[in-house]
Amino acid sequence: QEYLFNNSGMRFRPGWTYIAEKLGSKITFYFYSLNNDKIRKKNSTLDEFHWGLSEMTWPRYLTWNESHVKLLRRLVGEKPDIINVGYIPFSSNNLLITNNQLFKKKYIIIFPVQPLRKIYYESSVLTITEVDYMNTINCKKFLIDIVEAAKNINVNLIIKQKRKVGPLLDPGYNNFILELKKLNNVIFVDEYISAEYLIDNSIGVISFPFTSTAYILSTLKKQNIFYDPTETLSVSDPKMHNIKCINSYNDLKTWMVDNFSEKIKNI
Repeated sequence: QEYLFNNSGMRFRPGWTYIAEKLGSKITFYFYSLNNDKIRKKNSTLDEFHWGLSEMTWPRYLTWNESHVKLLRRLVGEKPDIINVGYIPFSSNNLLITNNQLFKKKYIIIFPVQPLRKIYYESSVLTITEVDYMNTINCKKFLIDIVEAAKNINVNLIIKQKRKVGPLLDPGYNNFILELKKLNNVIFVDEYISAEYLIDNSIGVISFPFTSTAYILSTLKKQNIFYDPTETLSVSDPKMHNIKCINSYNDLKTWMVDNFSEKIKNI
């Protein structure tokens, strides 16, 4: 009755879907992530760029919010059916995490991005992105700054990587993570544990720009920011969808103290 495709690895419709649609099947394309365009920096003069969205010919789209609906409508025209269904939940496993002592205290959940080996970018379509932003140095600095700033309030940090990437992970970043795991107030959880569960039980969330998990908090009363460790992104970028972006280490420390110091004292 219905075939569903998502934006993980599919943009263009397989030929058989046109036949299936004529035979009465519903063909639906849904977004499991919200951001699908190029990362831009301050004073960027690059033209607007989207990952093949304007070439898509799907008859029905499911997406996260009204601004995304407007973007799609502008790119794919008036004919397709575009529906705002709110954020689309991520898949997860049923691993138990509550037995860890760190989860019995208040914590901030961190959503980083894993840098991949350079050869991967050089041999894929990702060469046309600004991969210089999602590199090992910036991804490491994102976590280093947060861990250092958290020392001021003695808060626990729960880090959830985006996905399992195996041998594609940059070796330097992997060695850095192994050292980070030795810290007493830091715990890495399985990549497929429910992001919703972690967020719901946290006191705040910090995400690498522009990780889609940040948008889950749009209906929750949680402190929620993007942190740009490079100080190069525009804090008014529309891709932030009204989520605050901090791109100064000192501002990050201030944000942590202002929002979490009293909460920690009262535990």
